[in-house]
Amino acid sequence: MGRDDDDTVVVGDDDVARVHHDAAESDGFTDRARSVLEGSGGCQPAREDGHAELLDDRATTAYRHFSSVEEILHAFRAQVGSELRDFSARQTTRGMVRLEAVSRCWVSLVLEHGGAMAQMRSHRGYLERLREGTGYLAPQAEALAEPLRQTTEELGLGDLGDEALFLWNLLFDPRDILDLIKSGHTEDEAATRLVAALRGALIGWSAAADGNH
Repeated sequence: MGRDDDDTVVVGDDDVARVHHDAAESDGFTDRARSVLEGSGGCQPAREDGHAELLDDRATTAYRHFSSVEEILHAFRAQVGSELRDFSARQTTRGMVRLEAVSRCWVSLVLEHGGAMAQMRSHRGYLERLREGTGYLAPQAEALAEPLRQTTEELGLGDLGDEALFLWNLLFDPRDILDLIKSGHTEDEAATRLVAALRGALIGWSAAADGNH
């Protein structure tokens, strides 16, 4: 089991409240919290159902099951990754089309939940954490591994392995997605540009690797 305890989380009262609210909105947040939280489906707009007070009460109850803000953020990030994994598994397309659909789903999930995920900072790089089996990264990696492999094959690049995940992670960081939206881009514009940038990054990465042989 990988280490999940070295992320620095910078949070204030508003951030904790946001985590509580997002946890209440998330489907099946954890087994321990499921009995007290109501959920929404993956890649759907955030709900505005008028039950904020009830959700806040349930989120607070769920939060008591965790020993720290870090722990609840790790569990929350894993749950959002699980939503992405489930969405990816339902796709009937393959290659770049499937990768774009999954990536767009992630952008939607970030806009719904990213305020909480954006609080996470790690002292270790993505590849190190991924290769050590850091728990909260696993569902997201599972969602993307096959679409990325199919895409690199479709582009004639061969299998880039977890370095393809590394490139995807660089471009689809929740903080940067939120930054794009705040700078004036729509969700569709941000997703379209990020997917195009990913395609270029995969091609460029593979070409540079081939040039070193």
